[in-house]
Amino acid sequence: MDLEEVLLLSLLIDRYLVFTTGIQKYGTQKYWDEEKKKLFWSPIIEKTTDEERRRNKTKPLAELLKEIKIAKGQN
Repeated sequence: MDLEEVLLLSLLIDRYLVFTTGIQKYGTQKYWDEEKKKLFWSPIIEKTTDEERRRNKTKPLAELLKEIKIAKGQN
C-alpha cells in the first residue's frame, strides 16, 4: 500500500471504532461540539504503540496528547 492508502485505512479504522465502540486506535477522529464551541477528540486507546502508529502514518501518542491538552486550554 502507498502512504495515502495506509493513512486512509487508519482513518477508516478509527471512524469504525468510534461509531461502534466509542473509542479509537490512532487518534484521527475529532468532533466539534456546537454547544460548547470546542473541538474534542474521541477517546484514544493508549495501548497502541508508537511503532504501530508510525507504520500506520499517524502521530505518536505523546504528540496527540499534547494537541489534546492544548485544545482543552491546558497548555
